Amino acid sequence: WFGAPGPAVMTDRHWRPQAPLYKNGRLFVAGDDRIICTDAYNGARLWERNVPNSSRIAMMRDAGFLALAADSLYVAVGARCLKLDVVTGQTTAEFTVPRKGREWGYIATDGNDLFGSAQKVGASYTAARTGRGAVGNQLGRGNNRSVITSTSLFCLDRQTGKLRWTYDGKSAIANAAICADEQRLYFIESVAPQAMSDTAGRVQLAAFTVGPGEHITCLDRKTG
Repeated sequence: WFGAPGPAVMTDRHWRPQAPLYKNGRLFVAGDDRIICTDAYNGARLWERNVPNSSRIAMMRDAGFLALAADSLYVAVGARCLKLDVVTGQTTAEFTVPRKGREWGYIATDGNDLFGSAQKVGASYTAARTGRGAVGNQLGRGNNRSVITSTSLFCLDRQTGKLRWTYDGKSAIANAAICADEQRLYFIESVAPQAMSDTAGRVQLAAFTVGPGEHITCLDRKTG
């Protein structure tokens, strides 16, 4: 549809922001440091709230920062995860990443599980530049593009925030290549030299995949 919420509060599509999420007639839209909930069928705005420093761009090499369950929307921002009521948008709980000095990277929920990853501070792209530092140049092209990486994975009870398990990798874990089924969690990690020595949480794709250092790891979803 055309009309509200309109482009003024949205992150430009060319910067590849988080896609909207849908469940039970509600559409949850990630705007510019804000979350907007609309009626999925007529576009009426149900609620909106500012979430400072939550915006991310370059989703094609990172992970989204929203995860949706029937009753709650989970928003990863900095080292925290906000649990929002889907009807009102009010915060009902707040969880923290279980690794000091890290930010919340990947986020997903299924059943009563809340999955996350711990990444280095400032790893995700959160703002686009203009002019000579335009986003296209900032993010690079082809194999020069940097993938956002994490150093560990974890699982929480999505209702209470109780930690169920953690996996501390000895390598760089690609945020964009984490997925789960009913029993397992899969991801791609790399022990390539540049991936291991990286201090920013951003590794060029060509360096991440060099030699035999890249591999797929599978974890038991319940135990880690």
